[in-house]
Amino acid sequence: MRALPRPADVLPHRPPFLFVTEVTAVELLDDRYVGKLPLFGGIERARFRRQVVPGERLELEVAMDRLSSRAGKGHGTASVSGQTACEAELLFVIVEGGTP
Repeated sequence: MRALPRPADVLPHRPPFLFVTEVTAVELLDDRYVGKLPLFGGIERARFRRQVVPGERLELEVAMDRLSSRAGKGHGTASVSGQTACEAELLFVIVEGGTP
C-alpha cells in the first residue's frame, strides 16, 4: 500500500496559498502521471449549496469522467459533515513539470 502524499507533494501551491492541510485518501493514482502537473482549465455547471466557514472540514471528492495524457474532465463535490457545499464539472490540462 502506498503512503498518502502530503499536500505539498501533489499541489504546486505554497503558503500562504496552500489551503489544504491533509490528504486522507487517494484513488486512481496512476504512475503514468508522475512528474506531471494538472492545471485548472475551467469549470462548468457549478452549483453552490451552502456556505463554508473557517474551521469547518471541507472534504473534496473528484471522479474522473475523461482522462487522457494531455487533459481531463471530472465531476467534483465539496462537502462538510456529509452536506454538499458545492458540485461542479472541472476541466484541466496536464503539463510536464510535476511538483517541486
